[in-house]
Amino acid sequence: MASKRVVAYEAIAREIQASIMTGEFQAGVRMPDEGELADRFAVGRSTIREALRLLGGRGYVRIMSGAGGGAFVNAGDPDEIGRGLADDLEFLLGDESISLAELTEARQIQEISGCRLAARRAGPAEVERIRELAERGMALIDDPDGFLRANLGFHMAISAATHNRVVHMWMSAIGQAVEGAMREATVTPEIRRHVANQHIAIADAIAQRDPETAGDLMRVHIDDFCTDLALGSVDGPAARDRARRRSAGAGGPR
Repeated sequence: MASKRVVAYEAIAREIQASIMTGEFQAGVRMPDEGELADRFAVGRSTIREALRLLGGRGYVRIMSGAGGGAFVNAGDPDEIGRGLADDLEFLLGDESISLAELTEARQIQEISGCRLAARRAGPAEVERIRELAERGMALIDDPDGFLRANLGFHMAISAATHNRVVHMWMSAIGQAVEGAMREATVTPEIRRHVANQHIAIADAIAQRDPETAGDLMRVHIDDFCTDLALGSVDGPAARDRARRRSAGAGGPR
């Protein structure tokens, strides 16, 4: 029964999200109340509440309490939507609906082009931020959690420097999902040092406004990750455990 409830609220969330994206529910407008939505989708109010809570976490709606409260449609926020996409990708990883290899391949397609864009478009402060995060990673090679945070920050700084919100949204989502899968994976200090050296080289190419070199270095960087993945040095078993824990917290096993 718990599994059906999870499936139901996710399905309803997708339908409401589609209505938002097609403009049926306009930004800034209060959505119909729980009772109306429950009648429309032929589900209970608790399912509607869970669906709206899920959409709130993804940045599509904001829930206001008190008189005049309810669910209000948000204006599009690429960062919030990117975080929601990252959660979805992590769940699919944990559910084994997609593989880490597939996610890494998608990352490669996005990040090589994104890195070239960043080399063309990054402002001075963005170049400095990318370099700072690369150097921070080198200083944290003996701190796995700190290194992962610096690693994700480095890639997200590059995606922000593309000055393309769609690219940033997708690069951020894929990068966060990959990093989430790696959080409890086997990544040795030697691998972290190698990654940090690659980050510094990429940061240098971006600073030198050399898009081809930056893209080529990013390709090698992700290729090396794929090699580690194939050799078993990096894997994402923790993603499955996190997905099961998240599902249990939502009301039962998926």
